[in-house]
Amino acid sequence: MDVSLIKAINDFYQFDLDVGQEEIREHLRQTLHLDERSATLAMAELIANNYLTVTPKRATCGSRRMQALVSPGPKLVAHAAEAS
Repeated sequence: MDVSLIKAINDFYQFDLDVGQEEIREHLRQTLHLDERSATLAMAELIANNYLTVTPKRATCGSRRMQALVSPGPKLVAHAAEAS
């Protein structure tokens, strides 16, 4: 796992713990200077390796589209605890 990827996502979660997938993808894209596809793959890698957890959430405001909250996974929580 790329250390810069873990640092970027750990820094992001210091501000807000429950965010949408698009916000995470955009943060990774801007912070690590990735294109859209690479940011999506980076996020998938974080999810697959238990650094991020995805929770389905019903959309609000009358939209029928399901959304997903992305929160720190067990490995990211452990990594943050080690760093402090």
